[in-house]
Amino acid sequence: MASKKTVRMGSQGPDVVFLQTLLNTIPQTLLPRLIEDGLFGRKTLERVIEFQRNARLVVDGVVGPQTWGMLDELTKFLLPPGKKDGTDGSAPDAWREEPFREAALRAGLAEAFPVSKVTDFITTPAESPLSTELPPLGRPPTYRPRQWRFGWPRLKHYYDVAAEGVNDRWWRMTGETNAEGSPQIITNLDGVRGFNLRVPQPNAMSGIHWCGIFATWCWIQAGVKTKWPWGGPPRGITKRWMDKKPPPPKPGDMLVLAKPLIHHFLLLPDDAGPNHYLSLNGNSDYQSITIKRIDRSGVVAYYSLEDFANQ
Repeated sequence: MASKKTVRMGSQGPDVVFLQTLLNTIPQTLLPRLIEDGLFGRKTLERVIEFQRNARLVVDGVVGPQTWGMLDELTKFLLPPGKKDGTDGSAPDAWREEPFREAALRAGLAEAFPVSKVTDFITTPAESPLSTELPPLGRPPTYRPRQWRFGWPRLKHYYDVAAEGVNDRWWRMTGETNAEGSPQIITNLDGVRGFNLRVPQPNAMSGIHWCGIFATWCWIQAGVKTKWPWGGPPRGITKRWMDKKPPPPKPGDMLVLAKPLIHHFLLLPDDAGPNHYLSLNGNSDYQSITIKRIDRSGVVAYYSLEDFANQ
């Protein structure tokens, strides 16, 4: 990214316009979209503070080297052509050659930054996008709930779009009974859970595992006609085993990690060196959607988007 000046409340000019553009690409926000007018006012300050808090930066409302550096990570993937760094915004070759790969990656990357956690974090107020766009689960409330579990509607959305074999009853019933002996119904505050399952707690090995479902969700956003049946793999695709020496995977392909755990992720179009892949991961690092390096030695197979190229 080209060098940017430090900007703060009261600043004006093209650097503020670019800042506002970047902030408008981040889906993890409870605040309104900014007008990209180049005026660093109260609403821009609120968005900066929110971003710094989510990105675990110093929360001072000043956009200096650290905040610009984190936003620079966004410019690699999220901005449309022509806005990559305020210059020409040319995209990597792999993205130009494979439009459906680009769309799949953009869908997931829009979820990933700064960090989209699917956890039991309570989001307030009820007027947040997550609580207004997606209805509550369980018994219809007699009042408008004031608190929502952040991850609940997002996780259900991935399953609703990408998974087969999971119906609404699966999400509403826990398989448990309440204090009165009646079936326990999931409500908006029960958090991220399905039928008798919860998203794994830190360091836990059991619960809802949705890495492949999230990768399939990204593909579907790109127009790929597939679904993830309960237990996987995605429909209409062939697993290519690494020990059979297949062609190298390409950006957008879904890779399968076998150690230390079974895990599915999308390959990103950046060179992470001879020993690693750069990857987009769902259900990773405390159930977050993250971008990180993966050791190539643990990858045993992949699913190629070339199988869907003629759809």
